[in-house]
Amino acid sequence: MKKILASIILISVMFSISACNAETKVESSSEKQSENLEKKELENTGNTGVIPEALSASLVEVDENTDGKDFIYEVKNNTDKDIEIPFDENGGHVYVLRDESGKEISRQDGYGTIQTNQIVSAGEAITIKIGLGGYKKGTYELEVWMESELDNTYNQTITFTIE
Repeated sequence: MKKILASIILISVMFSISACNAETKVESSSEKQSENLEKKELENTGNTGVIPEALSASLVEVDENTDGKDFIYEVKNNTDKDIEIPFDENGGHVYVLRDESGKEISRQDGYGTIQTNQIVSAGEAITIKIGLGGYKKGTYELEVWMESELDNTYNQTITFTIE
């Protein structure tokens, strides 16, 4: 009887040790996955430390009750932390207007309009208003992007009609 009791205790201890080792392996695997994710995020940040998905851009037509067409271009911070967007002396926003044949009819280079780094708070955006007027009837394409030291220019395009 003592041998059976000793065997049961020994088997119980072995299972306990085995379970502890298995648990440790799971934790190690989770830690490794976390480290790999952090490494991947760092690799995807380019030379600025900003993950491309942390910012998103939009371009929408708005009614500002003017004689022309008005648009708002935004680059929004999608994170819960402030993001610093690095601009050099050529920084700014650029937009190009093309007619329906694709011919460039207007270009506004915003080079030098933003000469310092911009901090975009969590959930906030850099907003640029663009007003276009004096164009003849037709279909146009407006393309807008940000000139900064980020790898992504956050390019946006919208097609609209002047009647």
